[in-house]
Amino acid sequence: MPSYLPCKKNNSNGYITYVNLISQANPFLFQTNPTLADGDVKISIDGGALNNLGTLPVVTPAGSKEVKVVLSQAETNGDNIKITFSDASGAEWCDLGLEIQTSGQTFDEMVQSIWDKATSALSTAGSIGKLLVDDINATISSRSSHSAADVWTVETRTLTSFGTLVSDIWNNATRTLTSFGTLVSDIWGNATRTLTSFGTLIADLFNTDSGETYSSAVAGSVVKEIADNAGGSSLSLDGIADAVWDEDITEHTTEDSAGAEMQSHATPSDVDASLATYDAPTRAELTTDKESIITEVDANETKIDTIGEMVFTLLLDIEAGGGGAPTVEEIDEELTTEHGDGSWKTGLEFRPD
Repeated sequence: MPSYLPCKKNNSNGYITYVNLISQANPFLFQTNPTLADGDVKISIDGGALNNLGTLPVVTPAGSKEVKVVLSQAETNGDNIKITFSDASGAEWCDLGLEIQTSGQTFDEMVQSIWDKATSALSTAGSIGKLLVDDINATISSRSSHSAADVWTVETRTLTSFGTLVSDIWNNATRTLTSFGTLVSDIWGNATRTLTSFGTLIADLFNTDSGETYSSAVAGSVVKEIADNAGGSSLSLDGIADAVWDEDITEHTTEDSAGAEMQSHATPSDVDASLATYDAPTRAELTTDKESIITEVDANETKIDTIGEMVFTLLLDIEAGGGGAPTVEEIDEELTTEHGDGSWKTGLEFRPD
């Protein structure tokens, strides 16, 4: 619905207003459902001639004391609009004069014009407009040079001055970070994160000489709360071992890790394939192979004994000088000539028991 206040000059929407007519019978009361006829309501624009309104006013809502007056665009095209009500029959309601001074804009248009005003036009020294132009010359977000990293590099940071803020947060029945947008990711995404400003916090955590027990140290803490309400049974060596061997191997795919190697080389299908291609010897085959080996060893042993006897016989013949065989001294001399000095004779003089 368009705005009609104040009445805009030559407004394409025209103008609408309401009036009440005083009863002639009782001047203390407005006339209920007044009768209006042609010629009862006339208009004069900027002192011009009186003419009937283009639209005769109507009681609205029906049967009430309210009279709706509607002006066309042409009827608003003036600075001073004068409307005169006069009961032609002269017997029901009193005369009424209505004066309307027009404006260049309605209130709605005025507000919009303020925000649409070009900054170049706001040049009057000492004015609010000039002050805004001079001082609001950049976005609010660009007013500070501080970043998230600057906040964390401040030497002293504490929550102690916030009263019971921390305990109130953890004691709240419902806790969620979903409404904080990217707060968590922004914190962890910051290039520099440090705990150095927390004094002896880290040292205290790893101090084994504090004299304080674990139970007393974590009593009432978030860690204790989580431990008490996490549920489930305590860990044991057997439980850990079972969990390791029952782990789904398909979840371990990191290159060069033990899990990946076992998955790629020791899958059930690989083991099954290897077992399927392995032809294990039967008991009968093993027995036959064993007997063959024994027979071959016995035969070689016989050959060795025979060779040994032949060698000793020959040595005896050589030593005796029979059959024209060379003597030990001759053999020793020959071996020395061919292979150098050595105890050849001592070896040749060996006799079996």
